Amino acid sequence: MTDPASRESPGTGLTDRVLELVRTDDPRTGALLTALIRHLHEFVRETRPTPDEWRYGLDFLARTGRALRLPPGQGQSGGWPAGARRRLAC
Repeated sequence: MTDPASRESPGTGLTDRVLELVRTDDPRTGALLTALIRHLHEFVRETRPTPDEWRYGLDFLARTGRALRLPPGQGQSGGWPAGARRRLAC
């Protein structure tokens, strides 16, 4: 059985179908989601994670997100670590 990601060339097929689902009135949000989807699909094509590896990676991201959340009233950073805040401010 052939993996669907291996049959599509970059920027076509599944990636384009997912990109068609992006709905936002904010151009910046649209650009961010588009870049995220393209990079994520390229990551999957490059690394070919197994279902277990994929679930582990998603769990890691969820745990990281929970660990970075600040208690209410702790600033406007939304949980971003200081290094990321400095990089994003540039």
